[in-house]
Amino acid sequence: MCDFLPSGWRSVPLREIAQPIKRPVTIQDEVQYRTMGVKWWGEGAYERETRYGREIKSSKLFAVRSGDLVINRIWVRHGSSGIIDEMLEGCVVTQDFPTFQLDTSQVVTAWLRYMFKAAWFWQECDNKSRGTSGRQRINPDEYLDIIIPLPPLEEQQRIVAKLDALRVRVEQALALQAAAIDLSHHWFISSQRQYFEQLVTNYGARPLKGLFSFRQELQRHKTGERGNVRFIGLQHIEPNTGRRIGEDLIKLEELSGRKFRFFPGDIVYGYLRPYLNKVWVADCDGLCSVDQYVLRPDNATVLTRYLAHAMRSPLFLKQSEELTGLLTLPRLRSGLLEQIEIPVPPLEVQERVVEQLDALYTLFGELTSLQQQSMEEIEALLPATLNRAFRGKM
Repeated sequence: MCDFLPSGWRSVPLREIAQPIKRPVTIQDEVQYRTMGVKWWGEGAYERETRYGREIKSSKLFAVRSGDLVINRIWVRHGSSGIIDEMLEGCVVTQDFPTFQLDTSQVVTAWLRYMFKAAWFWQECDNKSRGTSGRQRINPDEYLDIIIPLPPLEEQQRIVAKLDALRVRVEQALALQAAAIDLSHHWFISSQRQYFEQLVTNYGARPLKGLFSFRQELQRHKTGERGNVRFIGLQHIEPNTGRRIGEDLIKLEELSGRKFRFFPGDIVYGYLRPYLNKVWVADCDGLCSVDQYVLRPDNATVLTRYLAHAMRSPLFLKQSEELTGLLTLPRLRSGLLEQIEIPVPPLEVQERVVEQLDALYTLFGELTSLQQQSMEEIEALLPATLNRAFRGKM
């Protein structure tokens, strides 16, 4: 990072601008102490909680002051370095949060704040960390050995001002994208609602009972069967769209607990927390959790994809929430599921509805994908710019 720097820039170890400092605090049982931590990825220091001295297990505490540099020894490799602001003045930390006093005649604190967000700095911290996986700690002396680029103060201030302006624009752009995604979702839900309200107006509504049967083929553990099988749980189904977003391959001989079997054409419905709206039409065979129902639609009366669309609709969702709303951990039991009413028009009408809703889902998916891609591109702007900034290319 510090190779080929512009004229006037220096490559210096952190110790040139930061010196360790300890301000011991006497722990008293009946005194309250404000504790703090440091977030990952350069997101800064934050106040955690206020605790009585008798509740604090650590034998030593140290006070921090505004302008200090504080790191988390364990997670500094994940960007856990931060600058204390005035709101955190007087908070206390344990020995796992080494504290340093900065020489502000050489460095602007905002320059360091942006540096703590840079991937190259995280990598330098990771290189200096030692220990077993997950508990790697950095030695404060080695942290201070990290070489950083240090331009003159005026140049630091100029670059920080540019980065501040870019950060504001990025945040505004992300807010606009988030609003656009939210608007797309509302449009999607509103369109579905209109479809099914019109169908109810034209054809009325009837209970789900009789439109499907429950497939209750249990796969138990320790049956002697061997081989791999797909497992599609609630976590593998995208809410609202019913898109499968993953799977696990499990060994039958290592199966724990009971699972339901499903086959192509079945509807797999997550009845645990029905507000998550997870309805999937199986395109393969496999196993699912017992928190999902496996339904076999009566295709003489209702098309599989029509029933799946109806079960994802706001009409269905509202009824499921009304039936389970008072439960701490909502489960839509089979008897309650069969009480929910949906419109069941003639099969030829169902075919047209499926065609129209499939097109709506496709359009929504493409729109969401484009918006998400834009979000990712916007989010990548600041890291890319930071990389250029610390090479003196701004």
